[in-house]
Amino acid sequence: HSSCSLCWELNFCPICKVPFTDTRNFCLESISELVHYPCENENKGCHRFFTLQEMQEHLQICDFRTYGCKLDEHCDWEGRRHELKKHYLDKHDNKVLIGKECTCLWKYDKPDQAVHLMLAYNERFYVHRKLKNDIMYWAVQYIGQTEDVIMFYFEINIFSDQFTDRKLEFSEICHDDIKDMDEIIDTGFCVAVPMNVLETYINTQDAIFYKIIIKTA
Repeated sequence: HSSCSLCWELNFCPICKVPFTDTRNFCLESISELVHYPCENENKGCHRFFTLQEMQEHLQICDFRTYGCKLDEHCDWEGRRHELKKHYLDKHDNKVLIGKECTCLWKYDKPDQAVHLMLAYNERFYVHRKLKNDIMYWAVQYIGQTEDVIMFYFEINIFSDQFTDRKLEFSEICHDDIKDMDEIIDTGFCVAVPMNVLETYINTQDAIFYKIIIKTA
């Protein structure tokens, strides 16, 4: 006899009272792979249906999935995508960049890794900066529907406030908000500047200035 997970806890079949065996029900397993199930975020607004195999891929990009706070590793906030802006402005406003062009600085006494929320074009973006193996990386993630990420790209301009004729300019694609920074670095599609080059832009206050620009494709 077939039983559900709740009956399985009885350790015996509720129909014939015989102890359960470890035999798999391949027939039911095959049927279950063909059935379309509602998204796990159905109660949050997603009304799409998927097979079990499709479900795992969908849950990673579902528009109604739960987001955590990326700006503070000690923050346990969780919410929907449209709630991110309010949370970050209310709780982490010092890490929010407003506008399609924002100037930042990095100093040696700053953390090797930082994440900011950038608000531009009425959209939300994560801006990542990470020092890894003597290379400084920058990447931008679009927080929205995955298919819309191709609408945006970003530029990083590195400059010195002492020598106005010296600057570095880079353009790169934006990523969706699924991968973490190390995964993005592994793709190679990010801005990467060796520290021995970056150090030539350090001013007398040991600071490096860079401008982040979000652009539409």
